[in-house]
Amino acid sequence: MAALVQASNLNPQDAQCGVNVSPTNPPDQDQDGIPAQASFTLDCQETAGSFNFRLRLQDKDDRNPKSGYVLQTDQYELTLYPGTPSEVRIKLDLDLDLTQKNPGYDIGYNFYFEVYKQGKTYSQRHNYTLSYTPDSDENPFLGGTLNYSGNLEYRIPNRYYRLTIDAANLRYAQSCRVSFVGGRVVLRDSRGNQLAIVYNSCNNITATYNGQAL
Repeated sequence: MAALVQASNLNPQDAQCGVNVSPTNPPDQDQDGIPAQASFTLDCQETAGSFNFRLRLQDKDDRNPKSGYVLQTDQYELTLYPGTPSEVRIKLDLDLDLTQKNPGYDIGYNFYFEVYKQGKTYSQRHNYTLSYTPDSDENPFLGGTLNYSGNLEYRIPNRYYRLTIDAANLRYAQSCRVSFVGGRVVLRDSRGNQLAIVYNSCNNITATYNGQAL
């Protein structure tokens, strides 16, 4: 917790902090380092600002070390020099959901970062869902199929950018180190432009931009 305070540019010696872990000794039956369910909170006040942090971690199945987990950062907020022209606020939201699938895993990811300074807001968001199904349980990285759907967003004063990415049935093979060997990726921006990439085989790619071959 002290490292979080230092990283937030507050002085740990001057900060008045309240720390809470619930439960105090969270159970971890499968001994995978992920508690069955636990929450962590930190609230600090100092002359120069404040720092608030809330996190929840939960094992999908505390009897199975490979079951996956849920991580939710409910609050990460830092305020420096509040009420002054140089006030800065930083917010962070991070959520991760990892679920075992036989075979493979499903992943849900959400990241949001925001900075406020002198009446202006800057933000970035990245969220996606991903699934990977290996061809073999015994050799999961020998080959498999990947599906992905996500967004990248950037906001700055008077500007907004968005990139959407959809990947369908991307075929991965360890024998090909330069590209996927099958599948399709489509990227779309906030202006309606579209880039489509088709993987025909190893290092054999077809690409079109707004319907025109590249």
